Amino acid sequence: MNASIDCIHQTFIAGSQLQARWQGQGSFAILASDFGDGSIFLCTWQAWQQDAQRSQRLHYLVFADPTAPALQAATPQLQPLLDELLAQWPLAIDGFHRIYLQGGQVMLTLIFGSVSTMLSEVSGPIDAFFLTHEESNAHLDLAQFKQIWRLCKAESTLLSHIATPAIAQHLHAAGFTTTISPQYLLAHCLRAPKSTSTPCRTRHAIIIGAGIAGCAAAASLASRGWHIHLIDAQPTIASQASGNHIGLCHPVFSLDDNFQARLSRAGFFVTQQKLAALQGTQQGVAFA
Repeated sequence: MNASIDCIHQTFIAGSQLQARWQGQGSFAILASDFGDGSIFLCTWQAWQQDAQRSQRLHYLVFADPTAPALQAATPQLQPLLDELLAQWPLAIDGFHRIYLQGGQVMLTLIFGSVSTMLSEVSGPIDAFFLTHEESNAHLDLAQFKQIWRLCKAESTLLSHIATPAIAQHLHAAGFTTTISPQYLLAHCLRAPKSTSTPCRTRHAIIIGAGIAGCAAAASLASRGWHIHLIDAQPTIASQASGNHIGLCHPVFSLDDNFQARLSRAGFFVTQQKLAALQGTQQGVAFA
């Protein structure tokens, strides 16, 4: 690895103690303030991928520039990950875009928009925060740090490689303690907004109806480790649907790009990803 990649590992991955914290977890979530050249995400994904004790799933949410497909891998070892990412890169449309990588185990949420306007729309809980861009960090005010605190768990951390007095002051006021080293500023949540820890237990769900909606819900929950009982009156799935041989799936459009339009567009793009993934399996589907 080159020096910049070494720096990423020493700062963000080692500094946040990610490999110790995600071990044995069902999921681990990271929120980064800027996608940049993609190296931090790719290195984090690689570190998670190579860890035999990693969490079952990795969520990575990040504010990004829609033009990022021009990215280049910093090392040959990262090129396969970058290729998989770019194959799923969404259209340059403002809003939230979920990309499923590594068979759905890695979920990258690209947020095309500014931190100041869209941070309030992010939901948690988040395990680790990365402040990764000097210009973006300089424009964060106390209100945005309170939004970050809103997403915290008791064990959440925030790491910034830009350690300015203003950032430290905002973090203290928002409910964090800070430690400053020569390489970075590390903050811990002093008081969590609410208890988000839940006992580790096996989760079960009963789904009535094995149509498209029921099967989709079952598959989504199963991918998260749920045990599913899918019940239908008929011996085969989707046997009482409309009977159409061809289905139509399309997003809703609106002049003001309202919530329904954004939600249906996100669902449409995820459906395309799922269909493309099925196309290469023994349960392949035909779509256009």
